[in-house]
Amino acid sequence: CHPFSAAPTHSSRGNPPTAMLSSTPHCASRVKGAHRSALRYLLVGGLLFVLDFTLTRALYVEWGQPLELAQWAGRIAGAGVGYWVHRYVTFQTSDRLTGSVRLRYWLVAAGLWLVSPLLLRGATLAIPGNLLLAKIAIECVLVSVSYLLLRYFVFQSKAKP
Repeated sequence: CHPFSAAPTHSSRGNPPTAMLSSTPHCASRVKGAHRSALRYLLVGGLLFVLDFTLTRALYVEWGQPLELAQWAGRIAGAGVGYWVHRYVTFQTSDRLTGSVRLRYWLVAAGLWLVSPLLLRGATLAIPGNLLLAKIAIECVLVSVSYLLLRYFVFQSKAKP
């Protein structure tokens, strides 16, 4: 049962095909689990956003650092804390993780680090004078991508409903 590989099934009454995802109890349980982990991801992500934004703003506004440097520092701080919190809270993987899980996590984080400052620079040009609104705009884009990558690429065998 994988969200991207649901096979169509036909009912005996001749109704239109439905996705197997909604027709099997096992898959329905996994879908509910995905909703719960997505909610936990959003809650944890909100806290990590506060950490990231606070550090980014302090470095950029208060200490005069370049925006890209400030953004990377915020991302690194958020990712460092996020690895542990997502591991234990969001995806509830309390057992020992292999080095490949850590590597996949940091590859995802590095990819987000590369695109985030570019998106933030573009957002600050599109929304001049409002760093918070620009940051929120790019985070809305990145949060979906990040969740899917963490759930199905990083913690794929460890995610619990």
